[in-house]
Amino acid sequence: MQIPAAPAHQLVGDLAQSPADAIYFGQVVSIQVIGAQIRFRSSVLDKRATRLEAYAAAHEGTFFGDLAASAAARQRAQRAQYGSLSFSACNGGTGVKLGPYGSVTEGPC
Repeated sequence: MQIPAAPAHQLVGDLAQSPADAIYFGQVVSIQVIGAQIRFRSSVLDKRATRLEAYAAAHEGTFFGDLAASAAARQRAQRAQYGSLSFSACNGGTGVKLGPYGSVTEGPC
């Protein structure tokens, strides 16, 4: 008895047709991974800064309150740097772009 075989592209998806397609695929995956990392780091910095600001407000004028306030300001400044990042990959008129704070969008180049 013979089992009917499905074409390979149905099992694994469309494979890259040229080296440029493989490079584009690598860039797209890289951009999405970078975007996820930036979104995670940005949210962690935001949560830390919020906790430090709350502590500083509760202990205003004390050594540790002032220390927490300056640490919160550094966290906010570091998070703001993630808002200026931008990467993109383009192939055949279609592209993927990494925008502020790790947002990933797809569309024409």
